[in-house]
Amino acid sequence: MTPKIDVPLRKRKRGPRKKFKDELSWKRNRKKLRNSGKEYINSKQKIVPVKQCNGSDCDCIKECQKQISFDQRYQIFFEFYALGDHNLQTSFLCGQIKLINKLRSTTATDSKRKYTRIYYLLSEHGVDVRVCKSFFKKTLQVSDGRLTRALRGKQIGQTPTKDRRG
Repeated sequence: MTPKIDVPLRKRKRGPRKKFKDELSWKRNRKKLRNSGKEYINSKQKIVPVKQCNGSDCDCIKECQKQISFDQRYQIFFEFYALGDHNLQTSFLCGQIKLINKLRSTTATDSKRKYTRIYYLLSEHGVDVRVCKSFFKKTLQVSDGRLTRALRGKQIGQTPTKDRRG
């Protein structure tokens, strides 16, 4: 019979605890969801709601809501966010906004403003229809800042600048 030797039992080492991957909080996935107009969680862990085509109409002299139906507005909105890329969306915005030299100056002092913006949306018949700025913004759910940044690099006859964010 062999003698018993007291050998201390070895505790099995545990590896590091595995993290569960939270793909919704990844920067690239947040960016993709944001550009496609879907709901996402921002970097501060707040839920940003989905973009929706606003049904409110404008009361301008151009009568935009009579020229473009709500179904057509929804289709334009859907196509804009279906692009899914910030640069493509900027190109779309620049294509729908025409810059023309301002026609007259009402003040004696020189103004920094050189151009007038004219906003267009595509009608059901495939014709560009002139609309007011508020109708344009409400249809595409974009802000003044987004329009200004989109047109910043665009002069008459030039292409818009590329987005240089990460």
